[in-house]
Amino acid sequence: IWSLSFYVSRWCISLHGQSISEHYSISTENDNIPTLSTYKKLENYIGFNTGYHNEHHTFPNVSWLHLPKIKKKFPMFFNAENNKSYFDLWLLWACNKFSKDHFRKCK
Repeated sequence: IWSLSFYVSRWCISLHGQSISEHYSISTENDNIPTLSTYKKLENYIGFNTGYHNEHHTFPNVSWLHLPKIKKKFPMFFNAENNKSYFDLWLLWACNKFSKDHFRKCK
């Protein structure tokens, strides 16, 4: 129960850091992009390629194992990248009193 309560709380970097990175609003320029992908190797290794968010939404039935192959084969379509790590984005969110100003919902 303690682990579950921690996971759903604001302090879970893997849940909220990932969500913010996929929907991070850098400026008004990228608001027409539905989601962003994070191609950090360590985060994708630990998180079963959850950073390949655009690829997953385009091909939802493709296994997580094959999402990097899609990015490699079609780089011209999958180029909406977030360069910040999950931890950096979560820390930014935490330092701003967990304000929702830094991320947007999927369109």
